[in-house]
Amino acid sequence: MLAYLELAARWTLALVLAAAGAAKLPDRRAVEKSVTRYGVLPVRVVRPVAQVLPWAELCLALALVVGVLARFAALLAGGMLSAFAVAIVWNLLRGRRFECGCGTTYDTEIG
Repeated sequence: MLAYLELAARWTLALVLAAAGAAKLPDRRAVEKSVTRYGVLPVRVVRPVAQVLPWAELCLALALVVGVLARFAALLAGGMLSAFAVAIVWNLLRGRRFECGCGTTYDTEIG
């Protein structure tokens, strides 16, 4: 039973990452704008992060589905999601509200 739960968790996380990564691919400028809005990265690394982020999400999703280095991929995905959550909290504490840029829609406000 535990193996099935682990598989379901891996595939659910993979689906979230794949949807987010795929939604970000067509509009790289929007991704860069979103990363900039969070204001947690130095300006010089915003563009490289925005370019790599969709591909990182897609690669992690693939690793989780296939099962290749699945635990490592899950750890990296957890780190990415944690960093994203910290960036949201940081901005909310500063009283900032803007579109999240989560990947699925660009009209959802952070909260």
